[in-house]
Amino acid sequence: MPMFPFNDWCDEAIYQDEMARMHKITPKQDVIDSLYDEFKRISNDPSYKPQLTKEQRHWLLVALSGQIVALSMELTDDLAFVCEAYLKSIKNRDKKVVEYIANLERQDAQDFFVRVARNITEAVEAVGLDPTACSSDQNDRYRSLFEQIQEVRDHFWPWYNGYKHGQYATPIMVGGGTPLEKWGLYLIPKKLERDALNRVHTKGKERFIDTVRFVDEFVKLAQIAVQLWDETRKRQYPKVFGKVLV
Repeated sequence: MPMFPFNDWCDEAIYQDEMARMHKITPKQDVIDSLYDEFKRISNDPSYKPQLTKEQRHWLLVALSGQIVALSMELTDDLAFVCEAYLKSIKNRDKKVVEYIANLERQDAQDFFVRVARNITEAVEAVGLDPTACSSDQNDRYRSLFEQIQEVRDHFWPWYNGYKHGQYATPIMVGGGTPLEKWGLYLIPKKLERDALNRVHTKGKERFIDTVRFVDEFVKLAQIAVQLWDETRKRQYPKVFGKVLV
């Protein structure tokens, strides 16, 4: 429970400390786990929610997988914000962690992952370690994990952005190919390609992702993000606030 008063004046040291301690991203992983459990039950147990038709089950699976994708990508944003905020506080020798978090934007997260995925020193410092005091394997582990995150973000960013922050990534069922039906997210073109016969081209291959198939990958992505967040916070909080995080 917070130790500072709500809607009243508060000592800044107490406010900064309590807000930093209470800032957590783990509840989002709890939501992902719940969505994943529901996803698996609907996928594997026909007796679960028998009132749903086959088509309704497909639509629900797409919706569940889309939410898992969005929340997992969101967790990687959260990880970047926390890493950057603690680095700024340590550099500036202040305790303004939550203020820095509040002022970071999504492009800052993009820039963060590009940087730490390429540079071992910056990757290791971002999680609160001294690269000169770690083994080369340990150092490369963090850079490699950040690189994994960056690669997933780069590939899936348009669908995440369009599904979470707009309406141009929409759940659909598509036909053709093998299997004949696929369910996932489709990027609606901002400008359709038309021909003289009043036809439009659906641009399927580059605009569609089978989110149902990628669910396991995004659950793992969320777990990596939360683990790195937890390590970072436990190491960096004492440096900023002068006490162990409990």
